[in-house]
Amino acid sequence: MNDLRKNWILFICLCCTNIALPQSAQSVPAQDIATLKTQAIAGDAEAQLNLGLAYFNGDGVQKDLTQAVYWIRKAAVQRNAQAQYNLAEMYADGVGVPQDLVLMKLWASRAFIPRKQFSAQSPAQSVEPTGTAPVTTGQATGTKPSLWNVDTPLYSFTYSYPAAAGSIPALNAMLDKDAAGQLANIAALSSDESRAIPAKEVQYESHTKVLIVTDLPAWLSLSGSIEEFKGGVHNLDSPFSLLWDKAQNRLVEATDLFVSKDALAFAIQKPFCVELNRQRAKKRGSPVDPKSNDAFDACMDPANEVVILGSADHAHFTRIGILMPPYEAGPYAEGDYAITLPVTEAVLSAVRPEYRAAFALGQ
Repeated sequence: MNDLRKNWILFICLCCTNIALPQSAQSVPAQDIATLKTQAIAGDAEAQLNLGLAYFNGDGVQKDLTQAVYWIRKAAVQRNAQAQYNLAEMYADGVGVPQDLVLMKLWASRAFIPRKQFSAQSPAQSVEPTGTAPVTTGQATGTKPSLWNVDTPLYSFTYSYPAAAGSIPALNAMLDKDAAGQLANIAALSSDESRAIPAKEVQYESHTKVLIVTDLPAWLSLSGSIEEFKGGVHNLDSPFSLLWDKAQNRLVEATDLFVSKDALAFAIQKPFCVELNRQRAKKRGSPVDPKSNDAFDACMDPANEVVILGSADHAHFTRIGILMPPYEAGPYAEGDYAITLPVTEAVLSAVRPEYRAAFALGQ
């Protein structure tokens, strides 16, 4: 691959985000390799990354690019930004893996786009879009949802959320602020690359859709997806979740309703893995080999994925959803994975006491 082209794509990813370029990890002393392997096998993403880098550099172990890719990829799947960036570079240079511009761009984009976060501290912002196409921005009130819609020769952008979310002023402001930020990013990215590569004819796309999971008397649970196209063969798909505490008028993480992420994971890990492998087998046409070392056959920590809370009785949270985008639990061709599990006694035991009344056993 042309080094200038590769470096430009990585540079674009960096400029449109607020996090620093990941730096190389420190060399691993030989005496620490055994401990590192134990931690990596147990699922520690940082240990997986460092073990992969040890194999890559031959630090404390014999250099082995196959093992390097295996462990770095496992860390990348767990959303370790440095691992994602390192994996992008490996695909860019064809080191340990076949050279692949599409996968390089995908992992580089993930490295520089942290998991979706919202803040209640700032009001909604206004944005002057690039191009002359009209932008529709409407606060959702009553029964009308909100829709941002911008279409220019360089990019296409939409962002929508339901009236139930727009009817809450603080949440409405957060979503509009997020939409404005995403619009500014896609406009800047498409404009900058268009100037750098005049012959480029690709229209960038960014589409965010927020949907209601359940609307309870005290809670509003939402799920969302971001679909982006920035050139290449594949779209970039990223799910996210939002949980609004109506009594406190604030956004909370679904996992914050539990004693800890570890407690939640312990309660749902086994049924999660069983259902994940059932869905994998259905998509692949054959069962998952329990002895496989393929990262796409491994079972990840469900509490580190996108967690959503749902309801069957319209009064309590009775089920838990786990969302995973393409390349998380399987190859891109398998698409995303969505696991739904009932609230069990084990789950109830992991709920923080102050939120216990919000939950009930599922079927």
